Amino acid sequence: MFSQLLLNFNYLFEEFSIKNYETKKVLIFFRYFDKKTYFFEQKLAFYTNDRKILLEIVKKIFILSYNKSNLYRSTGIVFSSLKDASFHQTHIFENNVFTKNYNTDIYKLINNINKKYNSHKISF
Repeated sequence: MFSQLLLNFNYLFEEFSIKNYETKKVLIFFRYFDKKTYFFEQKLAFYTNDRKILLEIVKKIFILSYNKSNLYRSTGIVFSSLKDASFHQTHIFENNVFTKNYNTDIYKLINNINKKYNSHKISF
């Protein structure tokens, strides 16, 4: 049963990553052969799109809620309370990797121009 849940997780996480979302709530469900469906969820204190964290949460929920004596028809995973991770407000004192790389590229470009023309025409 956990292998099917893991397949669902892998498919969902791939779609989740492509759309660049973060989640704050993980929910798994079990559907019995009599078509009754039971949901088990865990709310997080923070938004995340980290595969390890999400997989550990799914494992934990599964271990707490799975009953070997029941016959299950299907299972699934739902990530909810989503937000787009591509937009991130930075703090003035935050060490932002993107800014650092951008500045490094600018410095290299300025140095190359200055070497090419043998003077310090451009400065940053």
